Amino acid sequence: MTAADLPRVELPGADRPLPDADLRARREAVVIEHLTTEMAGDLDACLATMPEGAHYRILPTGRVHAGDDQVRELLSDLLGAFPDLRLVPELVHHAADAVIIEGRTVGTQHADWAGIPCKGRVMDVEGVIVFRFEGATMVNETVYYDHAAVAAQLGAGE
Repeated sequence: MTAADLPRVELPGADRPLPDADLRARREAVVIEHLTTEMAGDLDACLATMPEGAHYRILPTGRVHAGDDQVRELLSDLLGAFPDLRLVPELVHHAADAVIIEGRTVGTQHADWAGIPCKGRVMDVEGVIVFRFEGATMVNETVYYDHAAVAAQLGAGE
């Protein structure tokens, strides 16, 4: 098979204009507030960064958390298990309707989480978070990371 035999790859949305510098800065401020308040455990302030209602998609687990109550439960469980949780951004990208952060998530497990019994080990995993926006309003957070690597680091199955 040659490249000519393969179906053409389309990139939906590639023709949409990128945000200007002002909109990029406003979106970045929202993302920084969101991440800072999440890591500090200030869930009211964190949820307020999505004024139309919090919405998270956690791709490795296949779970969607829609609405402030479900997202509050998700974050409470995560921060209860990893009270020292840190997101360490390494690179930011801007898209027509998103801010994309590449980075690491680091934390020490202090309670069972995601079906993984607590052994007091450290998680340090690379991942990507896509924050979707409508204008300057954050409407969704989608998280990508290697859950199998996290499970192995935390000693699942030992």
